[in-house]
Amino acid sequence: MSNDDFNAGVFSILLFILTIAVIVLSGVFAWQITTPRSFLGARGFLFVWAGFSWIGRIIIQAIIAIFFKG
Repeated sequence: MSNDDFNAGVFSILLFILTIAVIVLSGVFAWQITTPRSFLGARGFLFVWAGFSWIGRIIIQAIIAIFFKG
């Protein structure tokens, strides 16, 4: 197994774990901000959650890409 294969495997596993963490943490953060009490509030929560997780995943991917650039 070459070093590139190992780096690709580490990158994939790290990205998967961090993506799960970002999705969960952004959901908690979005819930604290919106605290939905109605159907409209629940829709707002879902939109905020999606936005936060999208931004978080882009940041995580950029950080990992910087570390594994080579």
